[in-house]
Amino acid sequence: MAAMDGTTMSLDLLLDRWERERDRAVSKVSRAMDTAAFNHFAVYLAEDDKRQQGSTVREPMQHL
Repeated sequence: MAAMDGTTMSLDLLLDRWERERDRAVSKVSRAMDTAAFNHFAVYLAEDDKRQQGSTVREPMQHL
């Protein structure tokens, strides 16, 4: 949870580290599915922020 709220490690650094590890362990198809899942998650969070705060997010992955 500390990584999620940014008090220990930022989420982007954690995801970069995780992606490097995944690249060594899984196929390119699995990595493509990972990317799609993160894109969907980012869009969900951007839509939730828009609903709660009225803000518009143009780049959901950058927002994540």
